[in-house]
Amino acid sequence: MAFDPHTRYVALAGTDPQGRQQLRVLDISRVVTAGGNAVTVARQTSAGWDIDCLKFSPWEEQQLVTCGRENIRFWRLKDGHLPGCSLSLGSRVRCTHYTCIAFECTKAGRPYDAAKYELSKETGRHHMFVGNCRGQLLQIGYKDRTVQVVLDLHAEAITSVCATDGFVVTASIDKYVRVWPMDFKSSYLHAMHDSAVAGIDITPDGLQVLCCTIDGAVGLLDLHTHGYSDLAHSHGAAIADVAVSVAFDEL
Repeated sequence: MAFDPHTRYVALAGTDPQGRQQLRVLDISRVVTAGGNAVTVARQTSAGWDIDCLKFSPWEEQQLVTCGRENIRFWRLKDGHLPGCSLSLGSRVRCTHYTCIAFECTKAGRPYDAAKYELSKETGRHHMFVGNCRGQLLQIGYKDRTVQVVLDLHAEAITSVCATDGFVVTASIDKYVRVWPMDFKSSYLHAMHDSAVAGIDITPDGLQVLCCTIDGAVGLLDLHTHGYSDLAHSHGAAIADVAVSVAFDEL
């Protein structure tokens, strides 16, 4: 499930009773403003592709990116349908599960510096990142939809990735959360956990990283002090993901 940057749409992915992959987009604007009902504005059903993660593009309205088993796809809402196209992955596609997606921008959906954003629009330097089951991170040019570089960052599958215009954070089944500069030459901060890390999210101020593990633990990594604080161990079952609210002081 994913919300668009303006919280007008929500996208849902799952399977129907026949086991086919289904992607649906709902207009929830009336639910938020007037207590009305959500309305389906587009849907797509197919047995030919798999979705493990989906995100709305922060740079183009009504555009989606998804990833899953042996595929990374771009979608757009058009006349009640979701036409899509696959990213060319070449030899990287076989037996590879793509697990998570992040865009090089703030939680509000825009890069931090407005002037840099305008420049990036002109030069097409929008980057997105996709992790996979091999511990690799793909840096992808959003505008030309090409894989620019493949980075070996973890010993096991990458489960979650977050990005700003200054750094990227990755989490993995290998129990590590790592913070990388944009050149990815070496991580300048990492935190090892007692179990596999299920999800991460960067706080709106960009100074902390919220982490959760499959054994039910939640913690906060401070990027300024390099300290780590345990927040909770109260979950009785595995945690699937974690997020920081932009509008409220909530996790």
